[in-house]
Amino acid sequence: YEAAFSWDSNLDATSYAVKVTDGTTTKTDTITTAAYTVSNVAMDSNWDITVRAINAKGKSLPSTTSVKIGKTAVAFLSYYATP
Repeated sequence: YEAAFSWDSNLDATSYAVKVTDGTTTKTDTITTAAYTVSNVAMDSNWDITVRAINAKGKSLPSTTSVKIGKTAVAFLSYYATP
């Protein structure tokens, strides 16, 4: 299975720092789109995703949500302006 995460893009962001973990496996990445896919996830596994918007001023506060992998998983992330 794959878990696809997406969020509303931040107009000031030039990239996003992404961290996903199921407690055993942790993946980190810096990406330029407001979407991230994790491959080889197990059905009924729980995943946490943390995203931080990045721009010339630094990183935003982290936004984290948890999802349980099933037939359909829906989660929401919110962003606030970088101080």
